Amino acid sequence: MSILQSKKQVLIICLFILCPLPKSSSFNYNNYQTTFGYWNDNIIYQNFLKNILKVGSDDFVTTCLWSQVAYMHAKRWWIFDLYYNVLTNKSANYRFDLITSRISVEKDMPGALYQIGTGFVFRGNYGGELIQNGYHQLGGYSIIDLPYPEHTAIGWLFLIKAEPYLINNNLQILKLSFCNAYRTAAGPSNFQAGINTSYQFDINNSPISLHAQGRLGYIWYYYLDNLVDPLFDKGLGYTLMITGTYRNRYGISIWRTENQYGQHNPHYGLSFSLKPKGRRLLRISDIMVP
Repeated sequence: MSILQSKKQVLIICLFILCPLPKSSSFNYNNYQTTFGYWNDNIIYQNFLKNILKVGSDDFVTTCLWSQVAYMHAKRWWIFDLYYNVLTNKSANYRFDLITSRISVEKDMPGALYQIGTGFVFRGNYGGELIQNGYHQLGGYSIIDLPYPEHTAIGWLFLIKAEPYLINNNLQILKLSFCNAYRTAAGPSNFQAGINTSYQFDINNSPISLHAQGRLGYIWYYYLDNLVDPLFDKGLGYTLMITGTYRNRYGISIWRTENQYGQHNPHYGLSFSLKPKGRRLLRISDIMVP
């Protein structure tokens, strides 16, 4: 990537981030919410549940840590996401970590939900080996000793998503989903298409509500270099997610994805949300590949 191209990309991102932001005098801290999540291809302790639930191979995309801050302004959600992925390739004897930082704007309209975003992707050695082997030591698993490639990479990310509604009411949502995440370098670009459904369960006279979501779709990874290509593929996959909220202030979500990264492995996830007056429920698209 040339210096001129890098300057142009930085300028575009700065304009995208800074121009539409609300003035500081109008910022309302009651309209924000934060979420912290984690998923792993064998997060379920397999010594106890391996005969009940399918576990992954602890390879390819092994772990992801995720944080999100969302702020409602002018009937739009401004969303900042930070994803940290640990990737390994045991057969080819290497590993690397991916960090994706992204800012996006989400607008929910009568006919569809739209989201557009941009950010950076970093590939290199960012402590993934320490995190993975620390987890292995706690769980009594073997240590995975894989070297990092010598060079690092930095790329630009552009995201666009459209989800047309087929059914949209207070209890049930059925919608199509189309999303493209393009990276100039460092990580995998991908196109996703599918159908999403969700249903809200309200408990009478209770501050607790439950929300079930499901997704069936196809994912296709493209523009992969020689390090990324062996770790991602394409194909059909599904996601099941359950979210529980308390007084619309606190939320806990658990989920399972199948073939999320195209390698036919399951991933299990858990997230916690704090939302003083935020009303943006965790979406399946939040925990798909950014």
